[in-house]
Amino acid sequence: MRPGQIFFLILLLLAPRLAGAQDGSVWLQIEARPTLAAAEERARAYAQSLDDVNGFRLSTGWYAIALGPYSEADAPSVLANLRANGLIPADSYLQDGGSFGVRFWPVGAGFTNLPRPAPATDPAPQVEVQAADPEPVPQPSSTFTIADARADERSLNREERQAIQRALAYEGVYNGAIDGAIGPGTRRAISAWQVNNARPDWGILAPDQRAELLGRYEAEVGSLGLAAVIDDAAGIEITLPTALVEFTEASAPFSRYAQTGGSGTEVVLISQSGDRTALAALYDIMQTLRMVPSEGPRQLNRDSFTIEGEDDDMLSFTFARLERGEIKGYTLNWPKGDTRRRELVLAEMRAGFRPLSGTVLPVDDIVSRRDGANYLAGLEIRRPIRARSGIFVSPAGQVLTTSEAVGGCSRITLGEDGAAQITAIDADTGMVLLTPANTLAPMAVAAPATASVAQLAEVAVAGYSFEGALGAPSITYGQLAQAQGFDGQDALARLILTANAGDAGGPVVGSDGALLGMLLPRNDEVRRLPEKTELAVNAAAISAFLDGADVAARAAGQPPALDADALATQAGDMTVLVSCWD
Repeated sequence: MRPGQIFFLILLLLAPRLAGAQDGSVWLQIEARPTLAAAEERARAYAQSLDDVNGFRLSTGWYAIALGPYSEADAPSVLANLRANGLIPADSYLQDGGSFGVRFWPVGAGFTNLPRPAPATDPAPQVEVQAADPEPVPQPSSTFTIADARADERSLNREERQAIQRALAYEGVYNGAIDGAIGPGTRRAISAWQVNNARPDWGILAPDQRAELLGRYEAEVGSLGLAAVIDDAAGIEITLPTALVEFTEASAPFSRYAQTGGSGTEVVLISQSGDRTALAALYDIMQTLRMVPSEGPRQLNRDSFTIEGEDDDMLSFTFARLERGEIKGYTLNWPKGDTRRRELVLAEMRAGFRPLSGTVLPVDDIVSRRDGANYLAGLEIRRPIRARSGIFVSPAGQVLTTSEAVGGCSRITLGEDGAAQITAIDADTGMVLLTPANTLAPMAVAAPATASVAQLAEVAVAGYSFEGALGAPSITYGQLAQAQGFDGQDALARLILTANAGDAGGPVVGSDGALLGMLLPRNDEVRRLPEKTELAVNAAAISAFLDGADVAARAAGQPPALDADALATQAGDMTVLVSCWD
C-alpha cells in the first residue's frame, strides 16, 4: 500500500461514522457478486485494507459488498477520496441500503435484515389550525403517554437498545447497524412498526409496545431454538435451529439432522478430506441427491461452491469450502412459505459456521461412491423416470431419439445434466428431435447412409443398455434382416439382434460407421416379436425428418470399412444418454 493510502486510511478511521445515529445513513456500495462464495471472497480481500466492510444479500438475489454506514454529509467526500486513492472500483456509488437484505459479512456479526425503508410521503398541505397539545394522544389500548415512552427509553442500556433494533430488523422495518444507538434510522423504523401495528406514530416505543415488539421477536427466535452445536465427528461448529432438527446419523461424507415435529426442515453437514478434484466431484454428486432440487443457481469456484435449489415445496441452500485439505460445509432445506424465518436461520448458520481443523468424516474416495446405487451415505439419489439413448445429428448437439423416451417428462436432459427440449416430432415413426438449451460439442455426428445395404449385412447398435448405470454406451452386434417393416413399411427396417429397453433411440450403424437407422422400442403389449427381432427407422426416413426440421444432416459418402474397435468408438461417440425426469 502506498504511504498516501496509509495516511488516508488513518484519516478514514478518525472520520465520524453515523451508523444510523446522526443525520441519516448512507452506504457506499463497491461491488456485487452473483454467488455468496464469490462475495465472501471479495469481502475478505477488501477487509484487509479497508474498515467498515459489510456484505448483504440484495433483493435481486446477488450479494453486495458495501462500506459504511456514513453520514449524508461525509459520504460524498469518503467516496471521492477512496476512488482517488485507488482503494475501491471507479463505479462505486452511494445508496441508502434499501435493497439490502440479510447480512453475511462480517462473519459472526449475527443476523441483521436490512429491507427497503418505507417510501417517503409528500408533506401534508399547510393549513391554519388552532394551537393544540403537541403530544399525540395514544390509542385507548395503551395507558402510556409519550412522556412515559421517553422516560422508558432513557432507562435502557445498550444491550436492550440492540435488542429493539434486532426485533425491528426482523419485522422488516430497520436497515441500520445493530449498535444500540437510537438515531434517525431507528426512529423511522419504530414509526414504521407503530404504523403497521395501528399504534400512535411517535418514533418512540411506549413500554407496552416495547414488550409487544420484543415478545413477538423472542417468541419467533425461541421457537427456532437457535443454538451453537459442535459436531465432533464432522469437525464442525455451527448454529442450528435445534427446535426444528435433531441429529440422526453420520455416514461419510454427511452428518444428518432430520426434521422434528413435522417442521419440514433438514440440515446436512458436509465433512471429508480432499483436494480441488474431490471438491468438484462433491459438487456434481450433491446435485444428484433428491434433497437438492434441480432448479436454481449454482456455482463451483476454485476452493468452494454454492448450490441453491427450489421446487414446489422446498428451498435449499448448500455451501462447501476447501481449506487445508478438508472440505466442510452444510445444506439447509426449508419448506416454502416461511421465508423470513429461513433467512434468519440461514444467516445464523452462515455466521456461526466454523470448521474444526483436524477432524473429518472418514471416506476413502468420494468419487468412487458414485456407483449407481439408489442411496449415497443414506441420502436418496435423484433418478429419472426412464433413460434411453439418442443420436447426435448436428454439430450443435441436436439429438434424434424416440417419442417413448421423452413422453410425459417435465424435464429432459442429455448426458449428465444438459437440459433439452422437443423441437420436432414425427408421430408416424416415433422420431423426436431434441435441441439442447446450451450448445453442445459432440465427439461425433451421425451421417445417414445414402446407399442401400445388402440383406444380412453386419450391423451394430450403440445404446445405454442399462439406462446409464454403466456411464457409457454398449455395443450390440447383429444383422439387417429386411429393409422394411413387417407390413412392408418403407420407413422401417427389421434387425436380427437382441436389445435392451435402454438401447431404444440409439444408432444402428453399418460396418463403415454410416447411420443405417434408429432403434425403436419394443412394444410387446401390442405385438410380441420373435426373439432376436427388433425394428428401426431407416436412414432415408431419418434424412427426410431432419430436412423437414431444418437440420442439415451429414452425408455419409462411401467411407471404408472399420475394424471392430474403430466401429465401436465411432458408434459410441455419436450416442448420448437421454433422461426423462418427473
